[in-house]
Amino acid sequence: MNSHSGFTLLETLVALSILALALLALLKASMQQINTQHHLRQKTLAQWVAANQLTRLRLSAVSPTLEPLTGQSDMAQQTWYWQAVTQPTANRHIKQITIQTGLPDHVPLAHLTGFIALSSE
Repeated sequence: MNSHSGFTLLETLVALSILALALLALLKASMQQINTQHHLRQKTLAQWVAANQLTRLRLSAVSPTLEPLTGQSDMAQQTWYWQAVTQPTANRHIKQITIQTGLPDHVPLAHLTGFIALSSE
């Protein structure tokens, strides 16, 4: 009686192939998670930059014009570019302001719309 225990070379190769495929799928999922986390961080920072610019415009004593305003702001060791577009509303004492923010050479990552009440002088 000739009994051998253990795995054959073919069984071992199949098992290793299945393990390699599972590890590759896990690595791909991890990389996708890292990319998603980075993108969400960038969008959050862009939203904060837009909110800061809207607050600055609300606090400034200058009445917003209908000409677009552009500028840049530093946050989280990055330079962010923003553009604020003012539009009239049905109430002549209120202006709508839409701010877009993004990094250089990228599409805007955040859009924020707010309203500014003008002084009724």
